[in-house]
Amino acid sequence: MAEKKTENPYQMSFDFEDWLASPAPSPATPTEPTPSPRFVLAQRLNECLHERLADGEPLSPRQLSAEATDVFGGTQAEGKWLSKDAYDALEAAVNLHLRESESEAWTDLSREQAAQKARDLTGLVQRLPTQTRRDEEMDEFQQFSTPPALAFVANWTANVRAEDVMLEPSAGTGDLAIWSELAGAKLMLNELSERRRELLIVLFPDATVTGENAEQLHNILPRSSVPTVVVMNPPFSATAGRVQGQRKTANGARHLDQALQRLADDGRLVAVVGDGMGPDRPAFRAWWKKTQSEYNVRANIGISGREYAKYG
Repeated sequence: MAEKKTENPYQMSFDFEDWLASPAPSPATPTEPTPSPRFVLAQRLNECLHERLADGEPLSPRQLSAEATDVFGGTQAEGKWLSKDAYDALEAAVNLHLRESESEAWTDLSREQAAQKARDLTGLVQRLPTQTRRDEEMDEFQQFSTPPALAFVANWTANVRAEDVMLEPSAGTGDLAIWSELAGAKLMLNELSERRRELLIVLFPDATVTGENAEQLHNILPRSSVPTVVVMNPPFSATAGRVQGQRKTANGARHLDQALQRLADDGRLVAVVGDGMGPDRPAFRAWWKKTQSEYNVRANIGISGREYAKYG
């Protein structure tokens, strides 16, 4: 065995007068982390959105592209940014806009008022560029973000309150989380995609953000992390990349099973899921029977998928 030799500190020369004459060291100045280009773009797009809404004009694809080119220092054709960079930033910009324009008052809306709020949010989305380009990652992981109207309705149905701990197992760009934040709830956000997770950390600095496979979330999370409400929009049929191209509705059901197991007693869960999981589907009759034997299923409502059009 060998050990590295060390110098004897008492043998070092030291000039006390030189030390007295030397200037005192300046205290270290804390530095803020450099925001990612996607978050900078989201802030810019939020400003543009405010201006456009004030003028009654839509935010055009050309303006989205121009802002992205300016922030990333080059064009998409030059490989400086990808469509998903611009789309993620656009969705984050909408959430920044909602944070500034909405309040916790949404939690007290009547059914009629909530319906009108949903219509207003659909009108907002119609002023956004349509997400027309998708890449391999977005398709493989079924990264279809929840449009604002559906995100609001899901939170309103879940009756999220300030005393709640809200879990979103596939948080994306925070579309569901923003309403729970406005309600004052504590946030537990999980997102497998690293690029989206980095955006969530900046958007929701007070939230607990994890990056696990939501198909195993209950098995992985610390036992002390117990949500009182879950609002979720899981991938309808994709796996977490284990078998590329595999599409089975049962994959999406695993997300619900894990969230339900993690949910606190007397907690609430609202999920936006694919039509393939309907109780009238033969492949899911046994799943629904089992689920209804263990949980109180209050409603199962079919909705149109047209609301997703703007979000790809």
